[in-house]
Amino acid sequence: MLKGLTDLEKRQAIIERFLSHKKRIGWANQMKMLKELLLIIPDHNFWYNLEPPTKIFTLSYFKTKEGETFVNETYKNSKVDLSPRPKEVKLGDKIGKDKKITPQKPKTLKEFLNAKTKKDTDAGC
Repeated sequence: MLKGLTDLEKRQAIIERFLSHKKRIGWANQMKMLKELLLIIPDHNFWYNLEPPTKIFTLSYFKTKEGETFVNETYKNSKVDLSPRPKEVKLGDKIGKDKKITPQKPKTLKEFLNAKTKKDTDAGC
């Protein structure tokens, strides 16, 4: 949103976004306050996209304890990447030895009859 703007225009856009509801904006005071805030977190886009919990009437809100904790938590959360990382799957290389599986001999008459019918149905498919 702030691409192609100079630093001054970016700062003006941030101030207008936060204080657009005020009739008079003390530009010199607010510009000084924003410069101090930009020394702490120098990302213009972060400040422009920040959504304060309440309407603020001056940027000095971000210097209070409540404002500082809000900014710090929001900044930490904006840097967290929650997208799943793709797992690398290698195919073709064999790991371990193949185990030879031998069919078990039927122990009961029921197992014997079930084994015969399984062979018959598998062959018929």
